[in-house]
Amino acid sequence: MRMFIFSTFLTLLLPWYGLTAYTPGTPGAPWSAEEVLIVKAKLWRMFSTNEARKMVLEGTPASPGHNTDIYNGVTGMFQTTAPKTLRQGFHDCLKYPDGSGGCDGCLSQTNMWHQWHPNEHEGEFNRPDQTDGDNNGMQAVSDLLEAIYRWPTYPSKTPALTVSLQESGKS
Repeated sequence: MRMFIFSTFLTLLLPWYGLTAYTPGTPGAPWSAEEVLIVKAKLWRMFSTNEARKMVLEGTPASPGHNTDIYNGVTGMFQTTAPKTLRQGFHDCLKYPDGSGGCDGCLSQTNMWHQWHPNEHEGEFNRPDQTDGDNNGMQAVSDLLEAIYRWPTYPSKTPALTVSLQESGKS
């Protein structure tokens, strides 16, 4: 009986052994094949037609859900999640002015909530030159990815992770 209790304890404990939450600026923990497939399913839903808006309605770290008012008036907010996700990966890898940083999981929120509008002249935009990076129009994608990273059961209609990517030390 003692051996059964001990083996049950080990079976329950071993999957959690060594799990530590991710510390920004450090290399992340390795991914399992199962984690890759689960996150792929979550992204597949996010990239599917009309699904990003539904996911926001479930709630994200920036939006409590049940409405998408914070995104009103932003052109193409939910129609371009796949390209914006790819774009965000590159934006995360910009170096800081002092040469440090790079692909460190930190994303500037500079102009993230700003929507640039075209001038009356087709092809011209009313905005200054950007010399140090800009993340306008990235808010919905950032919110959705943050929710996938922090919440193991988010979004609905996708497989759940055992623990969040953040809790398991992924970067």
